[in-house]
Amino acid sequence: MAVQTRGWAPWALAGLWNVWTNRDTGEAHESYTMLTINADDHALMRRMHKPDPKAGRTTRASAA
Repeated sequence: MAVQTRGWAPWALAGLWNVWTNRDTGEAHESYTMLTINADDHALMRRMHKPDPKAGRTTRASAA
């Protein structure tokens, strides 16, 4: 699936990538993450991400 804006207007995506080495084994590992927002009300992004049924609820972990 390709993501584009109407008229090919610029847009941005934020993420982090890192390669690290396990000190015990010497094996290299690649780590990735993408920074996101809740997409439930976004016309394009909600097509790729299902609504979060827990949205709006506060858990012990998120309240800390």
